[in-house]
Amino acid sequence: MRGSGVGDGSGPTRARRASGARHSVSDRVVLTSEAPSGGPRPPEVEGWALNISSGGLRVVVDEPLSVGDAFRVSIGDAAARAARVVWAREDQGGAVAGLAFTDEPAPNDGHG
Repeated sequence: MRGSGVGDGSGPTRARRASGARHSVSDRVVLTSEAPSGGPRPPEVEGWALNISSGGLRVVVDEPLSVGDAFRVSIGDAAARAARVVWAREDQGGAVAGLAFTDEPAPNDGHG
């Protein structure tokens, strides 16, 4: 009975995967602000996608992001998707953030 409850899939790891399996990636990402220009942030923020799932992605960028910020997200050669920042934390020289997709994937997403 040693280790009971550990690794049984009932902990936080399982809850975090509710929006699909996460896949580690290392792709260039461009976040294009959906807010009117003229704010403190440039209209485009570049960075790297660290992981992606059907529900969103985790990115590292050089600019601070705020929860609720809305972007068009371009990852590699894929079509841009609408997303919103759901968590963000400042990191050395930038930020790490989680974005949730707010639109449906393109019809040709490999499931047809």
